[in-house]
Amino acid sequence: MTETKKILVGKIVAPQGIRGEVRVQSFAEKTTDFKNFEIQSANFKGDDFKFVRAVPNSNVVIAKIRGVDDRNTAESLRGTELFISRDALPDLGTDEFYQADLIGFDVF
Repeated sequence: MTETKKILVGKIVAPQGIRGEVRVQSFAEKTTDFKNFEIQSANFKGDDFKFVRAVPNSNVVIAKIRGVDDRNTAESLRGTELFISRDALPDLGTDEFYQADLIGFDVF
């Protein structure tokens, strides 16, 4: 997937507990929709990445990823950026923009 076809929606910032959950800093508008995203990441191939559970908690999402069952594996994912396909985003209204569309523009 090319850089223009993917949108950064979150980043794994830390493990959570001992059963493999992770803390995800979300850049999405609604963290409640995080479990429904078709996430792509450099650390996972194809459909290997799937949230089993994603619960909003303060300013992060506590998430359980299929196949990540212990703290050591969760720790190894620290810093992993999570993307979705640009095509998965809804159309915007007039005078609305996605943040990714504004990168590189001059601000006056």
